[in-house]
Amino acid sequence: MLATADFDFRLDLQTLQTTDLWKQSLDNQKRILIKIIDKNQLYYNYSEIDDENVRDLISDTDYEFNQSFYANRGE
Repeated sequence: MLATADFDFRLDLQTLQTTDLWKQSLDNQKRILIKIIDKNQLYYNYSEIDDENVRDLISDTDYEFNQSFYANRGE
């Protein structure tokens, strides 16, 4: 999963690996994992896409994807 999943860009994997996630209830583990791989993170607000804090967190591919997404909307 570490090699293939698109994680939430705000996630600190190092912190996650040191938590007691796997000692929590199964339902809570599911909620956390769903939040981590939330595909809604593929799109960023148009007003924030060029913000240096956001830009540093996303790949060039994601940046280009977002630019093309908004370009088709006449923004």
